[in-house]
Amino acid sequence: MRNFIILLFAILLFASCSNVAFKKPQPEFLEPLTEIPEKFQGVFVVPEIDSTKCIVSNLMIADDSINNGEFVIKSWGNYLFINEKRDNDTYDLTIGKAVRFLNYETLSIHYINLDSNQIQLFNIVATEKRGGPGFSSNLYVLENVNRNQFQNLLNTSRKMDVIRIE
Repeated sequence: MRNFIILLFAILLFASCSNVAFKKPQPEFLEPLTEIPEKFQGVFVVPEIDSTKCIVSNLMIADDSINNGEFVIKSWGNYLFINEKRDNDTYDLTIGKAVRFLNYETLSIHYINLDSNQIQLFNIVATEKRGGPGFSSNLYVLENVNRNQFQNLLNTSRKMDVIRIE
C-alpha cells in the first residue's frame, strides 16, 4: 500500500498537490474498514503519470497491507478514502472514486486543495510551511470536520483519471 500511496502523492505533487492534512482519519462520521470493497479492487494505472501498474486486492494495495497501522481506510458510496498517518500524528487523505453505469466505468483519484475562500469555513489547528527556494505553500491541518464541511471539500476536490486494466 505504501507504494500505491507514494504513487498517489507523487501524482498530487505534479498536479498542484493537496494542501490539507487532518487530525483524525476522514471522513470522521464513517467507521474504518478492514477490507477494500470489491469495486475498488483490480489492476490500475494513472496514465498522466506513467504506465506503472498498481494491484489492489481486498487487503492489499500494491505490496502493502491496509491493516498495518499506517492506514485507515473508509468507504462511502462511490468513494474510497485512504488516510495515511504522518509522523506528527496527522493524516494525509487520498480519495478514490469508482462509478459504474451499465457497461461504463469511470475511475479517478481526488485530492483536496483549500483556497482562500474556503479557509474561514474550517477549524484550522495548525499551518505548516512547505516548499523550497522559489516555491512556498501552506499545509493546513484541519480538526472536527463535520459532514457538511467534508462534503464541501469533496465537491471542490481536484481529480486525475485512473484506468482499470483488469
